[in-house]
Amino acid sequence: MIHKRTGCVLDSDSTIIAHQTNCFKRNDIGFFKKLSERHPLAAKIDELYLLEPEDRLGTYSFSYIPETPLIIFNLYGQYTFGSGRNTDYKELSHALEGMFKHIAHLPYQVKEVLGSIKIGVPSYLGVETPSSWGKIYNLLDFYSREFKLNIHMYDWS
Repeated sequence: MIHKRTGCVLDSDSTIIAHQTNCFKRNDIGFFKKLSERHPLAAKIDELYLLEPEDRLGTYSFSYIPETPLIIFNLYGQYTFGSGRNTDYKELSHALEGMFKHIAHLPYQVKEVLGSIKIGVPSYLGVETPSSWGKIYNLLDFYSREFKLNIHMYDWS
């Protein structure tokens, strides 16, 4: 189930933050820019991710920030970046499914440190094209129900 929240996901008590990004290591635009400023490790993991851009689509990378504690998922659901619709919904679905499976199989020690699983996302995963929002909402809702994990969607503008 999706719960709409006000405020910025970066200021929330989420123990997991997920957002969509492109496959070209561009962490200097949109939500990823804010995220990278607050949590540089998320950008570093994106930089070091071994797959080439053409192989990233539909996958995810993640970083664990033990001080917080927090897990950040970079979901590669768009190949390129720029204006217009860049989201590949099929590939975003693959990335989300992988992320939810990963969360479901977290070691109990990690779950113990996190305290609870609270998944926070920026509005519509950080996608700014309103025409995409319905499809993205439906994907989030589907996986949330499928894995019985709530998603907290925050305003981030």
